[in-house]
Amino acid sequence: DLDEKVPTMQASIDGILAAGGMASLNHPNDRDSYLAEHVLQTTGASFIEVFNGGPSKNNDGGPDRPSTEETWDTVISGGQRLYGIATDDAHTYDEFRPDRANPGRGWDFVRVDDLTEESILEALRTGEFYASNGVTLNDVSTDTSALSLSIQATSTESFITRFVGMNGRVLSERIGTAAHYSIKGDEGYVRATVISSTGAKAWV
Repeated sequence: DLDEKVPTMQASIDGILAAGGMASLNHPNDRDSYLAEHVLQTTGASFIEVFNGGPSKNNDGGPDRPSTEETWDTVISGGQRLYGIATDDAHTYDEFRPDRANPGRGWDFVRVDDLTEESILEALRTGEFYASNGVTLNDVSTDTSALSLSIQATSTESFITRFVGMNGRVLSERIGTAAHYSIKGDEGYVRATVISSTGAKAWV
């Protein structure tokens, strides 16, 4: 399996980089595409899909399959710094149904001063963005001492933020529209998942 998938993945990554692009490893759980062990045998990718809004993408995994978040954590814990992204994987624009790959189900918010291609690509390249399938953040603040989030409040939703570190270990959980985690230095990495009471999420 490694002998088959890894060379194909690496050739695709190399081709994208040669063309001047940034490579994203998409929908890990679409027909059992790949696992973290495959990703860890590749180099050069910048992103991994933590959410894909297309039908049958199995983002949450199953009894014998890790979720996309678990795959992301295993990859980061294995030493690869890949940013988590969300996409709608839209293919169908004229018929809107749950079993169609329609637009608007996953996206990435970038922090930019101006809406130029160069600024947007640089924000993606440096991790100045967050992924979402329905949760909006007012602000994200990161430095070597803390990760802080401000979540846009609505009249119908409540929120919990889960801060996660090495090997997917839950470091802390915070309820409400403000979430803060003070970095101790032994976490390996710190990321966050914001979960709305509607089931929508954001990933930082």
